[in-house]
This record gives sequence, structure tokens and C-alpha cells, in this order.
Amino acid sequence: MNCQIKLLIASVFFLCYYPIASQEKIPNLQFQIQKTISSTGYFQSKWKNPQNTAVQVWLLPLQSDAKPHLLYRGSGESAFMSGLANGIYRLQLKRASDSSLLSESSLRVEHYSLQQALWFLLIGAVLFLSICAFLLYWHLSLSVQRGEHG
Repeated sequence: MNCQIKLLIASVFFLCYYPIASQEKIPNLQFQIQKTISSTGYFQSKWKNPQNTAVQVWLLPLQSDAKPHLLYRGSGESAFMSGLANGIYRLQLKRASDSSLLSESSLRVEHYSLQQALWFLLIGAVLFLSICAFLLYWHLSLSVQRGEHG
């Protein structure tokens, strides 16, 4: 009888412990995004994945008509996104086996305005033409001093 009680206790312990021990542990994965606001439309996201767990990275635009987009699926530790339009996006890191959410982050894309880009173009053109005029004037003044102008 004593042996049966020990066997019963061992069986109960095994049945209670086994499901917990056999489940794959969910690693503590967190996004490491260097910048969360972009004026260029691209982002690099990184996470630590010491157990090489298969993960998915989803990009969800916060617009009513936009659909979620799978950016990455694998056991790596980074994903690159580019070509994003203006707006706010949610980036989700999920476990590939059961789609459980591991980490989430928000991203904002605010491209430079066309007016600002045209101002920079105008300033650059003026600076370029000023340097060219200065170099031409300097070259001609040296030619006159040497008597080469003729």
C-alpha cells in the first residue's frame, strides 16, 4: 500500500509537471528600433533571439483600408522596412508557431514636404553657381596678372 501511494504521488507530480516542462519557453524578445519617426520612409528593427525561435514581424498601417503585411518570418534578429508612405504603423513581433504576440512598437513616417525640398534645391543651386563664378573670376584675374589674357 505504501508503494502504491508513492506511485500515485509520483504520477500526479509527473502529470502536473510534464505539460509545463514540455512547452517551448517564450523568450523575452523586445524590439530595438533606433528611431521611431522617419522622414525617409525606412526603418531597421532588431531584437535578441538567443533561442533561435521562429518569429514573424508584421507591419500594420493604422488606416482602415490597409491590410497587415508580413515583413519577416524566420529565426533571425533583424528586419528592414523601406518604401513606407506617410502615416503611423504598428510593428508586431509574433511567435511563428502560434502567432502569440511577443513585442509591439509604433512607427511614424513624416516625409519632407515638397516645398522644403525645393528650398534646399534652390539654396544648393545658388551655392554651386556662386562657387563656379568665384573660380572663374579667380582664374581670369590670375590670367590677367600673368599677361596671358589676350
